[in-house]
This record gives sequence, C-alpha cells and structure tokens, in this order.
Amino acid sequence: MTELRRLPWRLRYQYAARWASARRRLAARLTHLHADVTIARSAYLGPGFGLAVPGPATLRIGERNEFRRDFFCEIAAGGVVEFADDVIFTSSALIQISTSLTIGRRAVGLVAAAAGGARDASACRRDHPAQRLPRSGVRPGDPGSGDTAD
Repeated sequence: MTELRRLPWRLRYQYAARWASARRRLAARLTHLHADVTIARSAYLGPGFGLAVPGPATLRIGERNEFRRDFFCEIAAGGVVEFADDVIFTSSALIQISTSLTIGRRAVGLVAAAAGGARDASACRRDHPAQRLPRSGVRPGDPGSGDTAD
C-alpha cells in the first residue's frame, strides 16, 4: 500500500523529470548544430536550462551533472565550457564566457557569472578597469583547491 501511495510522487519527480530532462538535452543539441555540444545521458537538465551559443564554440557536460533550475550558459564564438563529472548547480546560475571555463569534478552549489575572460574573487573587489583580466580560462572546482566537496 505504501508504494502505491508514493506512485504519484514517483511519476512526477522521477519519471517525468527524467523525460523532461531528455527533451531539454535533445533541444539543446538540435538547436546548436553549429557548435560542439556534448551532454552526457546521465546529466539532469532541470526547468529553465538554457544555452546561447551564437557561433562555433564548445560545451561539454560530464556524467551525473545536475542543473536543477534556471541555469543559463552563454558562450561566445571560440569559447569552451567544460563540466567534469558530478557537478551540481542548485538554482539560478548564469555563466557568460568568451574564453574558457572548466569546472572540476564534484563542484557543488555554484552560482557563477564570468564574462570577457578569467575572473577570480579578488578581481571582483576592484573596479572593472583595474581588474587586468588575463585572456586565459578559469578552473574552479579542481580537487584539492578547496572549491569542491572533497
């Protein structure tokens, strides 16, 4: 009887959620044929998942990643965004990248905004002209860096 009472919950939050995620994955790949978009089948793309990749660029999403709600990623032409395995974005995350962004495995609870080049936490405390941003990429979430759930 208990399993029967849980059936509506399972239908909505397990089966329907996975089905909707698969549709979002397919839509992202089909609307970005000009870009290299790779999304692992085990990745969960929640409501509000969106991409804006107007030119040739690269997006790689690893195994078991979760983009739970309102994730948006904008990649400029020539940009590269890579998520290793087991990355979780809880809600309302925005990524805008013109160079490259690599997020290491098991990074959790990120709310990110990066635009125009590499950013670091100390640069955000200075006004924009004083930041002197390098044109290299950013790599939050590498194991051992203190940014992960290790």
